[in-house]
Amino acid sequence: FTLAHAHALEALADVTPEEIAALLLPVGMGLESLPALTVSEDSVTTLRQGKALPGLAGEGLWRAVDEAGQLVAILRWREGRGWQPDKVFG
Repeated sequence: FTLAHAHALEALADVTPEEIAALLLPVGMGLESLPALTVSEDSVTTLRQGKALPGLAGEGLWRAVDEAGQLVAILRWREGRGWQPDKVFG
């Protein structure tokens, strides 16, 4: 994020909910540096239940996105468990 994305609180005091919604950034915008793993609709359900996904081993944090590119979760590979959701969105 940069200062160009910032808004002063005073400037937000008189805006409507619709105007505020238009100013908000997508949840995943700050996570674009993480590699993405596109997951199926069934896998989205699995992750939202806090369950791990099997798959090829990886390192570090990854972001799971649905087939429309929307952020679903932040994943971490756990040996013997698979891709475990660290944080789940939506």
